[in-house]
Amino acid sequence: MLAVGRWRPFGEVRLDDERGAAEDAALAFDPIGNVPPGLRLTGPLARLRDDGYRGSRRARGAALSRAARRG
Repeated sequence: MLAVGRWRPFGEVRLDDERGAAEDAALAFDPIGNVPPGLRLTGPLARLRDDGYRGSRRARGAALSRAARRG
């Protein structure tokens, strides 16, 4: 896959106050289910990551919509 065009920001990370243990435990980073609009994961590793995050979502009781799966 080759990047085409100008780079543009699509997210921002801010670190501010400390979080408690409950908030920390509730955080879930799912790059398969939270792909920025217009982007999609491709290639052989995308399938492996999808399988891994599917298991993680199942263990956490989290759902993923069809729209999120399409990216």
